[in-house]
Parts: sequence; structure tokens; C-alpha cells
Amino acid sequence: KVENFFSGCINFFGVRMDNVKIFIKDAMCNDAINFINSSGTINSLIVDGAKTDAIDFDFSNFEIEYVNVSNVLNDCIDMSYGNYSIKNQFLDGCGDKAISVGESSVFNANKIQIKDSLIGIATKDSSVSKIEGIEISNSNLCAAAYRKKQEFYGSLILINKFKCTENKIYFQKGSKIEIINEL
Repeated sequence: KVENFFSGCINFFGVRMDNVKIFIKDAMCNDAINFINSSGTINSLIVDGAKTDAIDFDFSNFEIEYVNVSNVLNDCIDMSYGNYSIKNQFLDGCGDKAISVGESSVFNANKIQIKDSLIGIATKDSSVSKIEGIEISNSNLCAAAYRKKQEFYGSLILINKFKCTENKIYFQKGSKIEIINEL
């Protein structure tokens, strides 16, 4: 018997997307939306309410214009094993990490606003995050760079135009957070 191991309410496996718009409300699955081995462009990705994670990207490559996520019990955006570029993001009410980048991923962002999340951005396990502008308010930890799994190395976060009301960052030996301009 073959089992379906997809964890999302909406799953995209091996899909090429072109200028897609997605909206989901009050998702009750492990991931509201799960992209696996997929690629392309997304115009807007909106999740309002999720039982655990909102958006999960695995083994994918995407360019995304706009993401808006709110009222999530766990991570708002979780990226693994891929390349991800998101121009504009508004993330509000993420129970754990607003943005989680891991497992050899590369993440590029232009403008990020994060409110009311446990951790603003966490980059781990041989991943790199390059952010042009980020504003974080009411988070216990603004940014974290570290190695979580032994089969990986540390990670790197490069931020230009950084503003965080709590002004707390964490980086583990072998990882680095570089802030070019603090606002």
C-alpha cells in the first residue's frame, strides 16, 4: 500500500508555476500550503490563519512578488533545499519563526515587515539569507544564524536596512549575521 506523505492542505509537487495568485484561510493541516520540487513565479501568496505552518517550500526555486501571512501557530514561511526570492513580505502573528531558512537554501528579499512573532528570521544549516530591508516589531529574537543539524555547516544572514524594536540577535560559532545599515 502506497501512502501519501504530503502534509499540506494544498500541495504542489513537481509543478511549474507562472504568475500564480493563491489565497487560503483557516488551514487546519500541518502546512497550509506545501511546495515540493516545484518552481516558477508567484504574484501573491496570502495565508490568513493556519493550525501549524503557513507556507512550506521544499526542494524548490521560486520568485515571488508578494507574501502576506497572519495568525499562524508555528512558522509563517519555511524554506528548505532551494532558492527563494521574495520581493515584499508582511508577516504578522507567527507563533514561532516568521521566516525559517534551512538545509542549504538561498533566500533573497527586498522588503520584509514582521510583527508579533517569536523569532523574526532564522537561517540555519548551510543556508544564506540576503535581505535588502527588514523591520521587526514585538519579537523575542530578531534574527538567528546557526547550525541545527550535524550534517550541515553554519549559516549567513546579510541585512541592509535593519530595524528591530527588541534589537536582539543570535549567531552560533561558524555562523554570521552582518548588518550593513541599522535604522
